[in-house]
Amino acid sequence: MSLCRYIDTDADARHAGRMTADPTLLLGVFAVLALAVVVLLVHAVRAPMGRRTVDRFARRQHLVVDTANGGHVVRALALVLRWRRLGLVTGFAVAALVSVTRGELTVDFVAMFLGWFAGAVVAEWLAAGLPVGTGPRRATLRARSLGTYVTTLDRVLLSAVLGLTAAVAAVAFVGAVATGRAGTWAVWVVGTLVAAAALAVTARRVVRRPQPTDDASLLAADDALRAHSLTVLCGCAIAASGVPLGRLTDLAAGVLPEGAWSGGVSDGVGALTLVVCVALGWFVADRSASVRAGGAADPAAVPAPATPRGLA
Repeated sequence: MSLCRYIDTDADARHAGRMTADPTLLLGVFAVLALAVVVLLVHAVRAPMGRRTVDRFARRQHLVVDTANGGHVVRALALVLRWRRLGLVTGFAVAALVSVTRGELTVDFVAMFLGWFAGAVVAEWLAAGLPVGTGPRRATLRARSLGTYVTTLDRVLLSAVLGLTAAVAAVAFVGAVATGRAGTWAVWVVGTLVAAAALAVTARRVVRRPQPTDDASLLAADDALRAHSLTVLCGCAIAASGVPLGRLTDLAAGVLPEGAWSGGVSDGVGALTLVVCVALGWFVADRSASVRAGGAADPAAVPAPATPRGLA
């Protein structure tokens, strides 16, 4: 959506092909948008979590939610949901407000996704530090790793996407040097490595946090939350790879003969890469089977928590 049709041009700007915004109009749009953003942020932080969220989590993770572990499950899921909403709204707000200052109003779905992604990572980091029960926590003699909580299929998909990104980055280096865009290549590679490091550190924190006391119900809930968190992080990594992968593919095209790679092809490949990676990441994070499938409980027999606090 653009405001250009509501904006006048002066003679010089018209001759140069640029639009000059009416300051009063821009100020009004900016004020309305800022107010809407504040309302959305408040809603993202204060909106209650629905019962369906807990039910879906319990069924997917094959967890019996009872009075002993219900409070912890609800607190963790509410924290995660709050930060995801906050990240999504923040991404939308930043992109929209920046676009208004440029004389247009756009909805940037990439910025919204990146905000959601950042919110999800922050949420999993904070959720890993939530207290579980009242007794002392303990370390376990059983070796734990990503494979303990994430299925083989999800790990294979993650490895394939990361491997493809690394391969494209290597070819992109050659193309970037050939076209004089080595600086752009370095920015995307460094940004990708920083995001990957943040995900890896967060995943390590989730895997290695001490377990709760020997209460079987809390232990089951703790394992279920770890499996959920790490699967979501894997999905986030796959989805987020679509952004640098599309840009690096454009840089890699520098090895092709001149004229073989047009701007339209670049935009199309970038959009397709992002859509495929986001769809695959969503499947892993939200729809793939849990490593606990066939384990602790029959999902059809999962009862609702006995009025845990914070659940609408």
